[in-house]
Amino acid sequence: MEEPRAEETRPEEPGQTAPYRCKYCGGSLDLRYHFCVHCAVTYRAPDENVYGKGPPFVRSLEWRISTEGRAAVNLFCILAMGLICLAGLRYAMGKEQLGLSLILTDLFVAALTIGFAASNWRSIAHLFGGVRVNSALALSLPILAILLCVNKGYHDFLSSILGIKKEDTEIGEILGSLDPAILFVTICVFPAIFEEIGFRGLVQEKMVLAAGPVLGFAATSVLFVALHSSILSAPYLFLLAWFLSWVRARTGSLYPPMLLHFVHNFVVVVVFYGVRP
Repeated sequence: MEEPRAEETRPEEPGQTAPYRCKYCGGSLDLRYHFCVHCAVTYRAPDENVYGKGPPFVRSLEWRISTEGRAAVNLFCILAMGLICLAGLRYAMGKEQLGLSLILTDLFVAALTIGFAASNWRSIAHLFGGVRVNSALALSLPILAILLCVNKGYHDFLSSILGIKKEDTEIGEILGSLDPAILFVTICVFPAIFEEIGFRGLVQEKMVLAAGPVLGFAATSVLFVALHSSILSAPYLFLLAWFLSWVRARTGSLYPPMLLHFVHNFVVVVVFYGVRP
């Protein structure tokens, strides 16, 4: 079959009825369609005025998390595996070395956070800029005070019904095995810096991008609770993590949640457990 000439196969005016021919099969083209009705080969762009816009292509949540949120998922998986190994080491070392195991845990979290922050610096660099001064910033300390009261009442209630003394808890044993100066660095300073960079920085940034603010906050809070591996404290830790995520989102900076995290842990150590510098 003779190949149709170019001028016969490219109609210029959609209203024309001349028998233009398909380049592929040679059949006549019906100009009401953007494809050949004989072989379905497209010969021009679809006319949106005729067909209308098609439905937008929406990526699935699983796909978005596996792409936009991949760095956050990788950080948590490596962090979880490392903490499981450190928990086994802590058990092997015994209660006498709880302080040393805490120091090793902090160093591991810090090194991993620094590595991921460096490799994803473009995503979180804006969080180290200026702080947006707004109502959230003004309300953050009063809300933190309320949360600390909730924390005290909640754990006192659990202690009373379960018959657990503060000194017999893991944190109580840790507080009694470390020098106060090292204690404040490992419990107040390191978590406030590196947990906030890791969770409110990288994890929240990626999860909100992948799943939106509500699911992003929820995922960040759940992973934060999982890091601390405390079943009894899980409801309070989830509430605290959501609060810190909200502050970070409203202020556009990691500095306010870092400060709030430090104040929270400092009050717990000094006021609730009576440790003095």
